[in-house]
Amino acid sequence: MPAATYTGSLSARPFQTYPINVVHLNSYNLVSQQREQSEQDEQQKQFNKTATNKSVTDNKSKCITVDYQEWAEFIVQWALNWEHPFLAPIAYKDDEAKQLSDKENTNRTSCRTIIIDGTHGADFEAAIHVLQEASSHRGISMFTFCTYDYMKSSAQLKQQFMPYLTDNRAFGYMASDVHVHHYFRDTARTEWQSDVDARLAIYGDGAVNSVEHTNLNTLTHQAAHFGLDKLLVIYGPGAYWLQAEENAASATGMTAVTATADVTSAPFSASNIAATEKATATSNLACYLDLSRENQQLLHQQGMGSLGIDSSGDSVTTYKEALFLEWPVWERYRKEYVAAFHIYVDMNNPAAPISVPVPMLSAMLNEAARQPFRVKPFFAPGIWGGQYLKELCSLPSEWSNCAWSFEPIAPENTLLLGYGDYTIEVPFTLLLQAEALAILGKRNVELFGDYFPIRFNYLDTIDGDRLSLQVHPQQHYAASEFNETMTQQESYYVMEQKSGSTPTVTLGLKEGVTGKQLLTGVDAAHAAQVPLMLSDYVNEWSATKGDLFLIPPGAVHSSGRDNFVLEISSTTWWFTFKIYDYLRLDKDGLPRPINREHAACNIDDSIDTAMVRQELIAKPVVHRTQGANVEELLAERDDLLFQVRRLKLVDTWNDNTEDAFVMLNLVEGERVRLIPEAEVSKAVEWGYAEAYIVPASIGRYRLENVGGAPCTLIRAQVAPSWRTPLLPHGWHDGKEARK
Repeated sequence: MPAATYTGSLSARPFQTYPINVVHLNSYNLVSQQREQSEQDEQQKQFNKTATNKSVTDNKSKCITVDYQEWAEFIVQWALNWEHPFLAPIAYKDDEAKQLSDKENTNRTSCRTIIIDGTHGADFEAAIHVLQEASSHRGISMFTFCTYDYMKSSAQLKQQFMPYLTDNRAFGYMASDVHVHHYFRDTARTEWQSDVDARLAIYGDGAVNSVEHTNLNTLTHQAAHFGLDKLLVIYGPGAYWLQAEENAASATGMTAVTATADVTSAPFSASNIAATEKATATSNLACYLDLSRENQQLLHQQGMGSLGIDSSGDSVTTYKEALFLEWPVWERYRKEYVAAFHIYVDMNNPAAPISVPVPMLSAMLNEAARQPFRVKPFFAPGIWGGQYLKELCSLPSEWSNCAWSFEPIAPENTLLLGYGDYTIEVPFTLLLQAEALAILGKRNVELFGDYFPIRFNYLDTIDGDRLSLQVHPQQHYAASEFNETMTQQESYYVMEQKSGSTPTVTLGLKEGVTGKQLLTGVDAAHAAQVPLMLSDYVNEWSATKGDLFLIPPGAVHSSGRDNFVLEISSTTWWFTFKIYDYLRLDKDGLPRPINREHAACNIDDSIDTAMVRQELIAKPVVHRTQGANVEELLAERDDLLFQVRRLKLVDTWNDNTEDAFVMLNLVEGERVRLIPEAEVSKAVEWGYAEAYIVPASIGRYRLENVGGAPCTLIRAQVAPSWRTPLLPHGWHDGKEARK
């Protein structure tokens, strides 16, 4: 195994198949409809019939595979037969695409190429081992080449990427201008081709050089019948780039292979599919093995470093390296080239990876974007974490606490797609990139591109400890110092508190106190290792259930003990500058990072006692009523991109997305049901402390209280008054989404 690779172990996660999180899909609607309009063989007609009847179980060998063995058999069968109905260019009818497919069928050789690309941390070795067995049993030689062998060394990458990694433990500079080819040696593609030629020259007689095999008679004859005796397999992150003949690394990045592709539009758009079909016309079969950020972070804890970089042994530094370098580069690569792959493999369940043809995945995402959905929650313990969330969600007993739950923080969460008997886990960002307009709505796409701009997450300090005193950066500072397009705007909604306690929320400087004076006091406390009397410098406000505290950039703030807080914020989360953390150590035994210099540049002295009292503690105003049901406007400010409303629901409430997504969270009560008017079959029901996203495409919908008492929902959306575009890197002005 190459030194740069890492194979850890992933166990089943909480809510891995939690039923209420699954977005249930009716059938393979989009692709079936398109296929019915073209001439297909009897096998495809049979699939259309069974898909319409939602009976996919008997056809899983034709479309979805559910473990390594089935996947490997599928791959080898494809290599033998050269074609498969689900791997043809079917998402869009195109004469040129048909000509490419015909060209493939007239250029069969005794050697096929299998490309197994994917996310760092996916278990490529397990997949390769099973594929070797399946090939060997048919008398087919398999030659494997790992992309990590062609990458620069860890030391070289660290030196090259130092402007992005920086020497700060927690913060870097977003690598928006780095591309996949920068990870590889300049001669990588030439080296790979030379290695291929050398291996084929040595084993040119077709001798099997994979695992031990027996009982070859029938299967060997099968391979001989099709004239196949060799498989070339290139695997690992960047495999597609490394082998693509037309994909020359250039200063402009990786767009040579898809010169006509629009990297700011949906990955499954007609233009990108047409471009990537050209790119894969001679690439044989291409698979993408995907893994969630959540599981990558579990592997980080077991010693895996960021891609290509040796583990630092420090979880904060490793996360920084992934956040500022690996994920911006490699998730953009996935976005730009996912349509180039034939098969997408969900690797999040190590016991049973699930593969699905990419055109089918496109159809699934299309359907998911047109119904209410909930992302899979992402839970994490922390040094100050409490017990309320751990007990509420039945989290593992061995966890000492639960500090956070994210649902959603778009780049971190995944979506569970339920199709028949199968559940496929995909990044939430993949859905957004494929269906931005349907989910976000036209105006929001023009403001934020395909980036989901609002997050919900929970902070639990009940029977825990208080958060650090902290501040978030001003927009200009986030852009100039970190190359981040969106700063961190926050709010705290107090959902629950420990009975008999007197919780507080810290917000704003005391009258007459400056940020400089606060930092001087913190410096003295650190020097003397004597706790600081924070109440001399900042306001500690009594907090009660139902209070909302607004936290614009520059406001010093913290949540006290015994609060369960719903945080409603812009979708950035890492840019928290800790000012003071009570001299405590983190769970790794190291001091928690204090970001004094960053904090000094961002504390807003004008956010003091008077301003907080007048402007930042919400004063509910009745916004709308329907019978006994009342909707209140809690918050809308020029310096916050989100608007917050609170609905006190007695029975039924009728509403409309008005072409903009809506987020709903049941903050009090038992259960609520949401019924889209246009398609009642897409109704969803959820309980306390759960959140749903209502895509812009839903239009009119109805909320029904199905509990035994009145309930309360928080509704968040982009503020109608927000006018400032905060577009992701690589997205120009949103015109692509309007086409």
